Amino acid sequence: MRTLTTTLVLLLLAALLPACNARWKVDAAADIIQYEKRWTEALQDKNTVALDRMLARDFRLVFVEPGSPAVSREEYIANTQRMTFDSLETGNINLRYAGRNVVTARMPMTFTNLRFDDNPIGDEYILTDTWVKRGPRWEPVQRISEDAKPAQSSN
Repeated sequence: MRTLTTTLVLLLLAALLPACNARWKVDAAADIIQYEKRWTEALQDKNTVALDRMLARDFRLVFVEPGSPAVSREEYIANTQRMTFDSLETGNINLRYAGRNVVTARMPMTFTNLRFDDNPIGDEYILTDTWVKRGPRWEPVQRISEDAKPAQSSN
């Protein structure tokens, strides 16, 4: 079903974009959506080898929380081994283009029973990934993670 939806979105994009500009955007969208799928599968499988190949050397994870430091590529990969969850789902991916070599992909990601070092943490996030085309391939250089259900202030 998700593959059919992705295919329909790509076909719609191809029909709506002007012919002179459409091809590279369609190609970029297809690549980024495929890479996002592989990234999600690597998280589900705790596949550090796939993550190591996929993530840019200068990748970092940034949390939208006061006082939360950025996480390096090496820490991010290592931390995937400290996470447990029953399931993981992503929602629709919204792409924005900043020229031909930079694309952001924003999507919801929902876990079931997400735990870090066996401590329960939030299950719903909004992720914004920044992809840069370096040579022939796209690489994620940053993931911004924000809680989809921010804590209510106690005012």
